[in-house]
Amino acid sequence: MPFVPERDIQGAGLVTPQFGGWPCFHDAEIVRLTLQREKPTAYLEGIFHVFNQSHDSPEQRDRKHRLVTIRFDAIDQLRLEDFNRQNVIDDLNVEELGSGKRFAVRMVANNGCDTAFLCDSIRVVSVEPYTRDERLRDASVYADED
Repeated sequence: MPFVPERDIQGAGLVTPQFGGWPCFHDAEIVRLTLQREKPTAYLEGIFHVFNQSHDSPEQRDRKHRLVTIRFDAIDQLRLEDFNRQNVIDDLNVEELGSGKRFAVRMVANNGCDTAFLCDSIRVVSVEPYTRDERLRDASVYADED
């Protein structure tokens, strides 16, 4: 069965109204990754600066800057490389494995962090506006874009 964000990600409904559907994570920035052990397993929580609705040309992109927090539960086989001060990704790829609820996740590096792991569930924790002043404070490469 193919992966469908609106079906397979808990809380996807917090994101889709902001972008008119599940957004493209092309050029999104990883602002923060948190790894936490928790009996009997561990989780990864990521905060992403998302602003693209689709892979369309820059003139057609929806520039609603949002911080999207996503939690990936029961992670294993984590590979994390090259986390630095920028961490722009080309995409957030998720593939459903088999007929069960197990996912292969890959944050494909554009500049900086490249990561891949398996997880049992994915949940949107929050979606918040990300203002120009906040982007300047955080040294976002997209601080001056609207």
